[in-house]
Amino acid sequence: MWTSSGLHGTLSTRDRMKEEAVTKALPKISKETAAATPKAAATPKAAAMPRIGKVKAVAPSKLTVSWKDGSTDHVELVGWIATGGDILAPLHDPKVFKTAHVGLYGAMVAWGDDEDLAIDALHLKRIADEQRTIDGRQLAEWQTLARLTNDEAAALFAVSRSTWASYKSGDAKIPAPVQMVFRLIRRDPLIMHAHYKPLKGTPGRPPKSA
Repeated sequence: MWTSSGLHGTLSTRDRMKEEAVTKALPKISKETAAATPKAAATPKAAAMPRIGKVKAVAPSKLTVSWKDGSTDHVELVGWIATGGDILAPLHDPKVFKTAHVGLYGAMVAWGDDEDLAIDALHLKRIADEQRTIDGRQLAEWQTLARLTNDEAAALFAVSRSTWASYKSGDAKIPAPVQMVFRLIRRDPLIMHAHYKPLKGTPGRPPKSA
């Protein structure tokens, strides 16, 4: 069975669902105990697991997914299928791909007569999120929050200052590689720590907060 993370050797969708059920059955910590727990030791609250309401194959490797929260995504799975080896080989057949249906009460999309060929909802949602288009407004907001000059932001993405300005204004299309790097930087501060180089004396740095 294709695993929830897309990698061999991890929990299968069924096993992960069982583990989730066991976790929910564990006794909850009282308010008093939680209040006495140091913040540094507190476990961050996990995000709610996405659930699928409806799914439809609309192309040889593309799904339209209606989530139970009311949102809809169009998810291209050609890369996921191509990297799945023999496990996902049946999905290269358009007839098989068209059999996509919701499984495990919205916890996954499955293909065929059983649920051994499947992708779990969390993995599917993450792929959908990665495929969303980044626009100039998002770049500008991030730059302001990061307190970077135009030159520093452009250097971080290895483009010219004029090209960076065109991305932000919407005059130029943001290339897919730039969008991928942008998502990585927003998700993992370590990327900035490793590759950002402050530029001395460059114009346009946002003013310091009062």
